[in-house]
Amino acid sequence: MSDGANGSAMLAGNPAGDAAAGNGGAGSPTSNNQITAVADTGGVTNPAPNAAGNWYDGFQDNELKGYVQNKGWKDPADLAVGYKNLEKLLGAEKMPMPKGADDAEGWNRVYDALGRPKSAEDYKLPVPQGDDGAFAKVAAGKFHELGLTAKQAEGLAAWYNEQGAGRMTQMQQELAAKAESDMQSLKQEWGGAFDENVEYGRRAAREYGLNAEKLSALENALGTGEMLKLMATIGRAQGESEFVTSSTGNTFGMTPSAAQQRISALRADKTWTAKYISGDADARSEMQRLMNLAYPE
Repeated sequence: MSDGANGSAMLAGNPAGDAAAGNGGAGSPTSNNQITAVADTGGVTNPAPNAAGNWYDGFQDNELKGYVQNKGWKDPADLAVGYKNLEKLLGAEKMPMPKGADDAEGWNRVYDALGRPKSAEDYKLPVPQGDDGAFAKVAAGKFHELGLTAKQAEGLAAWYNEQGAGRMTQMQQELAAKAESDMQSLKQEWGGAFDENVEYGRRAAREYGLNAEKLSALENALGTGEMLKLMATIGRAQGESEFVTSSTGNTFGMTPSAAQQRISALRADKTWTAKYISGDADARSEMQRLMNLAYPE
């Protein structure tokens, strides 16, 4: 057959002509436009480009086809870009996630990855001045258990110390204000006997070996007013004779109310009244002391 015949057959789409022109031989099963490339892609057949459909229409796995469709990859090149970005992400430093709330080992991996020190002793927690550091040591163990980083632990300890110092200052101010209020109330209650009752309290403290530290603890427990009253009562019970100021009556440590009651009792006593009217020095002296105590300026 002539070249012209071959050319004519080729233009006419005659298979025999194609074979004769060297585009297919005897026994060739398909022509060029029917060849399909098959690759080993895990059971997924990659079809030749099809202008009438999508590039993934030939996927045999419908779930995979839907996945690609939802991702919106327009062509294999778009898919390749996504895969390249994924490799970058997977190649970066990764955080192992725990399996659940009870996955102690998994959480320990997370805490370590976030920067938790290797041991509780590695925390450098601030310790307030005058503190023995015992609390900081206990706190460090708890911080390590909870997975705190060194910076978090130090910040939390500093905040706690500031709060404690502020609360201590506030308590001291409140105690000082309460002590001043008690003192003023006691001065009004005891009147001119205030200093004497305080001295009774001092002598009781010396008698029972109560130093400043013990008295302070007693004051914190009872309050300033109640502590002074208690110590004055104990002191008076000692009955120290050197505080008796006259032979006719002991007015030491007497409160205004008690002095007023004593005056009323003496005025009702006819024998004492007669002595007073007659100018008895002891009676007049006692009345004067009682009046000073009962009605202090």
